[in-house]
Amino acid sequence: MSSNQWAGIMQGDESYAGSPSFFRFESAVQNITGMPVVIPTHQGRAAEKILFSITGGAGKVFISNTLFDTTRANIEHSGAIGIDLVCEEGKHPNVPAPFKGNMDVDALKRTIDEHGVKNIAMVIMTVTNNSGGGQPVSMQNIRDVKKVCLEHNILFFIDACRFAENAYFIKIREEEFANKSILEIANEMFSYADGCTMSAKKDAFANIGGFLALRTEDIAQACRNLLVITEGFPTYGGLAGRDLEAIAIGLYEVMEESYLHYRITSMEYLTKKLIDAGVPVMQPAGGHAVYLDAKNFLSHIPSHEYPGQALVCALYVEGGVRGVEIGSFMFGKYENEGKLIPSQLELVRLAIPRRVYTQSHIDYVAEVMSDIKKKTATVIGSGLVGSLWAIYLKKAGYEVNVFERRPDMRLQKMSAGKSINLAMSFRGWKGLDDIGVGDEIRKISIPMYGRTMHGKDSTTAYQPYGNEGQAIYSVSRWDINATLMSIAEKDGGVNIQFNQECINVNLEQGLATFKNAQTGEITESKADVVFATDGAFSAARYNGMQKLDRFSFSQNYIEDGYREILLPANEDGTHKLATNTLHIWPRGNFMLIALPNL
Repeated sequence: MSSNQWAGIMQGDESYAGSPSFFRFESAVQNITGMPVVIPTHQGRAAEKILFSITGGAGKVFISNTLFDTTRANIEHSGAIGIDLVCEEGKHPNVPAPFKGNMDVDALKRTIDEHGVKNIAMVIMTVTNNSGGGQPVSMQNIRDVKKVCLEHNILFFIDACRFAENAYFIKIREEEFANKSILEIANEMFSYADGCTMSAKKDAFANIGGFLALRTEDIAQACRNLLVITEGFPTYGGLAGRDLEAIAIGLYEVMEESYLHYRITSMEYLTKKLIDAGVPVMQPAGGHAVYLDAKNFLSHIPSHEYPGQALVCALYVEGGVRGVEIGSFMFGKYENEGKLIPSQLELVRLAIPRRVYTQSHIDYVAEVMSDIKKKTATVIGSGLVGSLWAIYLKKAGYEVNVFERRPDMRLQKMSAGKSINLAMSFRGWKGLDDIGVGDEIRKISIPMYGRTMHGKDSTTAYQPYGNEGQAIYSVSRWDINATLMSIAEKDGGVNIQFNQECINVNLEQGLATFKNAQTGEITESKADVVFATDGAFSAARYNGMQKLDRFSFSQNYIEDGYREILLPANEDGTHKLATNTLHIWPRGNFMLIALPNL
């Protein structure tokens, strides 16, 4: 808040009813919106609660460019439903367009026809479109939406939290308004609306407060009645007189063009810094925040695992930067079967406080994001786990160095990877499919639709694994390991170094030391994080983890062993045993298992 607002707080009148502070507040709202009925509330969501309790209910439909989360929650709490109809360009974060917050007018017409005019409670235009990336709405779009509402006698409301920022975008992006003041533009925006709600913590610079403004008295008395039993008397609505004063002052201060220019320029500055660092963001910059495209940035994380929330956590852990997920975690719905219906966008909002941050703060946020993107990882061991994990890390934006003690198994005959085939089921395929390599591995796998039990008397019994078509898959460990290593190295991002024996690990410093098995040369690798995937006789555990304070482990070996036998194919290339089945010869504490190979 400004010094003038703090001065206003000191002068606020705390009369229970009819406070002069209320009338100054009322006058400011009326001057900007042109709406005579002004109902104060302690927050914007309280104004929504009152409005939707009166106009909502079961069977009612609210249509918007994009409803904010509390707006939608209040609508749904009333028993109604909310439908978002943002324009097509607003659905694509990396496609620049001047007014990506616009409503799809054709979709609006279709939705009204689909649900019936009598069921449409109102149309709500959110300016700027908060959940859609802080993108502005054009004056022409407001006019077009109002025209549709007039044709069907439907109420048209504005969620006015960021009316001044939206007005500034109209001024600089719609030629018709280039010479208009922000107040004049705001006046016209509101002239098309039947009412509006607003949180004063946004474009009024206040610490608390909100209001509901109406053009007519049609529902005003019902709203006031609900206000009295939930918020307070109609001339304070749950607010102290000092806060009414601060809001009245802030509503005018927010329309200063020098402030708006600095604020929007700050968003553009951070957006450019992030784009230059290779971070995908909503383009162009919005009015109050920069929106990170988490779906693109964390493409390896599917929507049902909430990439936006993962990025929010990473920002806080890395640099203490707080953001909020605006995606499937916030807006996702679930079908009756429990399957997620994901949000169209997976965004992370970095909202910039008004009149608080300097350029150095903005630079810090950009640096934190760059650090997250540029993270490095050391992986010790390039076996099945190591090569698969390297692909995961690469897709997460890490620069990955993999160190393997053995020679490259793809270049020479060796015992590495020589073991009984993997039997892959749902969990294994999910791990491969999540990083987009499942199809490549399916090319080298054989489906086994059941197991064949071999008795002592040479009889067999076939036991299917599930319904027709369900199977587990036999995959050569050598083949899958070699394929995963090649996929990891493809297109850069993963560097696998062979003949590198781990001789020391300092986990606290992220430092690993290796000795070349052929030359004896000693090298060090420092990374943000170290992963040990080098198996049962882990050198990383022996040389690193066991040296940590309070680390305890035990290791025992079973007495049983196994021997691998390869049954060569018939002369015509067919298998000697039935192909699409797992063969088992149970013999007490001894068992023979056979899996098909390509």
